[in-house]
Amino acid sequence: MTTFFTAQEHIPPGLGFPLFGGEHLFWLAGIAAAIGCLCPVCRRMSPRARGRLYLGLALGALSLDGLWDLVLLATGQFAWNYLPLDLCGLAMFAELLWALRRGRLLGELCYGLFLPGAVMALIFPNWTPLPAWNLLYLRSFLLHGLLVAQPVLAVAAGDLRPNARNLPKCLGIALALCVPIYAVDKALDQNFFFLNTPSPGSPLELFAAWLGEPGYLVGLPVMLALVWLLLYGVPGLVRHLYRKKDLSP
Repeated sequence: MTTFFTAQEHIPPGLGFPLFGGEHLFWLAGIAAAIGCLCPVCRRMSPRARGRLYLGLALGALSLDGLWDLVLLATGQFAWNYLPLDLCGLAMFAELLWALRRGRLLGELCYGLFLPGAVMALIFPNWTPLPAWNLLYLRSFLLHGLLVAQPVLAVAAGDLRPNARNLPKCLGIALALCVPIYAVDKALDQNFFFLNTPSPGSPLELFAAWLGEPGYLVGLPVMLALVWLLLYGVPGLVRHLYRKKDLSP
């Protein structure tokens, strides 16, 4: 019997893929290669064409998620955990708004908060029990790839200019989001934002082994700080070195 339209909780054990196995690494390499090839193409596009591209990427992510929701409703498999209330679910709407309005703070959120969330989801996917021939499997890899692509392409083209000075605002918004999300988690017995238990296979499990639950939540700001060091610190260092080189006699 096919499991193409089967939700993850109904998949028989033993059909999934190993974390960092060949299949997983193939997807990561393919997504990275596709985005890398698109970066120079995006830079050469006209501003109007780039705007259509950003909007298309955002609508593509929303369409993939909407298709899966329709399948769940049609097959009687819909559950509260499929609501778009995790970080990547919110990213879909944030990236759509940015494509339409280009707000600075919104762009910073897409780069500094939602981009790391999508990257972490690809590196440590929580859909490993799924077989390759499954709609949720395909939707999850493709959707998160689209969520990564939009801010990366926008930065590469110069349409989104990250500024580390906006990070305190991003952190404040992230903390503020945790309040209603935690209330929803308790009301519906869910784990959005991984506020109740760590994501399987993620570094949060290491923090849980050291600090228990809910002590592992300390790992969230620690991981975010390390990611921000890479996203903002490394490009800043490169710019500093170039400026220093240009000023040298």
